[in-house]
Amino acid sequence: MSEKDFDREIMDDSMEESDLAPDLISLIDDDGKEYEFEILDSYDCDEGHYIAIIPYTPDAEDDLENDGDLMILKAVDDEEGDGEDGDFYYSPIEDDEEFNRISAIFVSRLEEFYDIVEDSGDE
Repeated sequence: MSEKDFDREIMDDSMEESDLAPDLISLIDDDGKEYEFEILDSYDCDEGHYIAIIPYTPDAEDDLENDGDLMILKAVDDEEGDGEDGDFYYSPIEDDEEFNRISAIFVSRLEEFYDIVEDSGDE
């Protein structure tokens, strides 16, 4: 094996490891408390940018106990930011019709990989 082949093999191995690492995002609530989430999917359309996330647990054992509530958030322009283009924050989708349409898209994209149980809203 030449040195060039060895370098390529190392690079391929490191790329595979990074592909397995979860995409994480930290979000801060209104009280300033920070939470970490795993991004399962993202979706862009004319209406905006959306992400589907679940609470992140680094320990696999904790992950099995986690109920894995799927949350869908929309990127919203930060009008109170410093005025730079591209400033945004993630917010729950307030419009029911928009939420139902976007959540249906995520469910169809994720149901092959996850057991999704839709919440009826009755508790």
